[in-house]
Amino acid sequence: PNCPNDDAEKPMLILNSADARLLRYLLPLAVALVVGGCGTTAQFREAHRLFDRGEYVQAVQKYRATSQARPMNVEYRQQYLLKQQEAFETVAHQAERARLAGNLTEAETLFRTALQIEPDATLANEGIKRISATRRHGEQLVKIDELIADGKLDPAERMVRVVLAEDPASRRAQNSLERIRAA
Repeated sequence: PNCPNDDAEKPMLILNSADARLLRYLLPLAVALVVGGCGTTAQFREAHRLFDRGEYVQAVQKYRATSQARPMNVEYRQQYLLKQQEAFETVAHQAERARLAGNLTEAETLFRTALQIEPDATLANEGIKRISATRRHGEQLVKIDELIADGKLDPAERMVRVVLAEDPASRRAQNSLERIRAA
């Protein structure tokens, strides 16, 4: 009878020893690439989630790590740079609003956060310097008020002019100068 032969040889993949060694090395590499790619994608999604929650420092760190892990991925690099800039601008604007409102501690904290996002940012460094000057001027103006109250108008005027030279828009210093002139 013409029955199929159950004992017929089935095709088998036969590897010589060199191919087997090559496969032994390439298989783990292929698995690592696939798993690593998945990890990078998860890290990228996590960066988006952190950014959307306003956790800008952590988000930018994730974007940077993702971009560095996949340097040939243009989308990861672009998103890192765009999100870094967006995060910096958001935090720096918040810091400046706090500074102008007189919330110096909050402003300084926000400027320092901006520096974590963009370490060489001149805007944030200048903001911290302005806060330091504002605090120093506040201390000087307290001393000026004491000098005016004690009738020591000449030294008070010299001090107020120093403050106004550094910060011509200081209303408190302008007020002190007016009080000295009126006395």
